[in-house]
Amino acid sequence: MSYLKYRVRDDFTIHLGQFRTHVPTFVPHESKSTIVAMQMIGDAARVNSNWASLMHGGSQHSINTCAVKLGGSKDFLKMTAVLPCGWKEMWLINKQASYKSMEPGKGYFYLLGDGEEMIPRNFYLMLDKALPLPLRSKFEWILYLWEHGRKQRYITQTSIYDSIGLGAWYVITDTDKWARLLSSGLNSNALSF
Repeated sequence: MSYLKYRVRDDFTIHLGQFRTHVPTFVPHESKSTIVAMQMIGDAARVNSNWASLMHGGSQHSINTCAVKLGGSKDFLKMTAVLPCGWKEMWLINKQASYKSMEPGKGYFYLLGDGEEMIPRNFYLMLDKALPLPLRSKFEWILYLWEHGRKQRYITQTSIYDSIGLGAWYVITDTDKWARLLSSGLNSNALSF
């Protein structure tokens, strides 16, 4: 059963710089006009050209019918590798989707997923890092926080139709909202210490 909706299909190509590049994975956050994750594969010059065009601060691009406007590379992790065939693979990951790079004070974070898990495996770790609240790592707590966080729309899917290869969740980290949710769970005995 898939809990996160996204499209699985052949990759597409982008042409932002001088050359076309294959994009097997693309996860946008449309309402924020940004990218959560993106994988580009191709000749090194082509991949680098598209990366440079994407990171040109303030430029708006249309990728897979989604408008994105990035403010340079400061918000992204870039990982590269040379594939056995000689092509370059480059991943751009929003820093707010990485436990190690996430800034707790930003007010949100992202969870990447393939849709197979009921709750993304790093949900608790990221939420615990982002909130100055006494969270417990017990399954009942994690399940309660996930289900009620979604009901309250503190956790929403970033894009259903434009994501390819992976999907993502957007989690707001308003301490007061999550504190009320915890308090409600404790008062109703759904949660206990």
